[in-house]
Amino acid sequence: MKLILLILCCFVTTFTSFSQKFAYSFEGVLNSTQIQELESEISNLKNVTSCKIKMKDTSKGEVFFEIKYLELRAESQEQFSPVDVKRILLEKSLMPLNFIELK
Repeated sequence: MKLILLILCCFVTTFTSFSQKFAYSFEGVLNSTQIQELESEISNLKNVTSCKIKMKDTSKGEVFFEIKYLELRAESQEQFSPVDVKRILLEKSLMPLNFIELK
């Protein structure tokens, strides 16, 4: 019984997860189809669990997304990088502005 409890405790502490929310503002014009494509592309990035784009006006918008990390305590684990989001924005001819972590 003690062995099972010890193994369970090790498993829980080894595989903990946490999430963070971010926003990346940009300048550029997107139609509804392009918005859906951009949301889909960002959602496919490593560890991204959700993505939503809100246009502030005709030429400015903001990407809201959530990252979920599984803490494996491994050195080789791939991590999310905001550079990937910036690259996607630039590929879509959008000008990245501010990247912030939401509380």
